[in-house]
Amino acid sequence: MFIRSCFFITIVCLSNFSHAEKFCLSYAENYYEQLYCEFKAQGQGKNLPDFYNFRRNNEMTQALLLKSIARSNGITLNVSSATSKKTQPSRPAKNLKSTSSPSCLLTDNSINCKQHHYLLAGNKPNEALEDFALESQNKMTLSSFQGNRSHQAAVASYLVDSYEHYLTKMLSIGLGGSTLSYGKFEYLFWDLQKKNVDFSSRFEKMFFYLKQDKKNIIAPAKSSVPEQLTIENCYPINSLWVCSLGMNNYVFVKQAYIL
Repeated sequence: MFIRSCFFITIVCLSNFSHAEKFCLSYAENYYEQLYCEFKAQGQGKNLPDFYNFRRNNEMTQALLLKSIARSNGITLNVSSATSKKTQPSRPAKNLKSTSSPSCLLTDNSINCKQHHYLLAGNKPNEALEDFALESQNKMTLSSFQGNRSHQAAVASYLVDSYEHYLTKMLSIGLGGSTLSYGKFEYLFWDLQKKNVDFSSRFEKMFFYLKQDKKNIIAPAKSSVPEQLTIENCYPINSLWVCSLGMNNYVFVKQAYIL
């Protein structure tokens, strides 16, 4: 029974990473993984490993694997600044701790509160999207952080607002089931800051390539939550609730006012 369970977990993980090959940029957790996805989308890097094996490497190895392709694209990678240890972008979010109320309950694929209920937003087919959703006028348009990075409250406020905006934009292109957790979003912000790369510009590029993928590839469906997920894994952000468990992120959208 234990062997069968381990086998099932392995199949699920490999399945997740096969989806990641298709919508690579929705799974990229650091700058080098983002570059990897962009180069692959441009038809470059045919000798690079698949995404699953690429991300198993530490940052220094990732940078070395990308160095020559990056150079040919006018991008200089400072390999000496890359860490030789594998980082952990899925660390718990510091700024969005669970604020769930006893009046809010997670039941199946919905969160029911006293006055509102929220339904799980999975990936949607293109015919269910707004007409302009995948067109050039639909941009990510994340604002740039203008404050002092040493002021934790200012950074936290910016990141929470930016994360909500990011989720809303991912929902607009039907990728509500393929989002980064807040912890990974926050980690990516600091990773790009460390490498002197503009956060908002990187997300604009990410959004551009995700829209191209969405036009040509059927997004993997994610329309149910695991039994292990509880309301303690969730937190509200205005009209959304977000839950994270393991490698997966779940977004719930407000549906209607309950009298």
